[in-house]
Amino acid sequence: MNAKTLLVILAAAGTGIAVGMLMAPKKAADLQDSVKDSADGRGNELGDLIAKGKEKLMSEKKRLASHTSVLKNDIKHTADHIQPTHF
Repeated sequence: MNAKTLLVILAAAGTGIAVGMLMAPKKAADLQDSVKDSADGRGNELGDLIAKGKEKLMSEKKRLASHTSVLKNDIKHTADHIQPTHF
């Protein structure tokens, strides 16, 4: 599941929860607390998702930097061993 799909699912779940709370017969203060708690939970989930995405990006950045370094060294080594040809 990619990040976009997860965000859509979280948004849909949040909307469903909000609508359900608005339709439920509760006192206003209880409803506000419930909405706040739900929003806090979703915010935490989104923060976790962003942190995981950042961690994956940093890992991929390191991997690509390593591959780039290896390729650079290979190219330099090959270039150093090219013998000029004279016609």
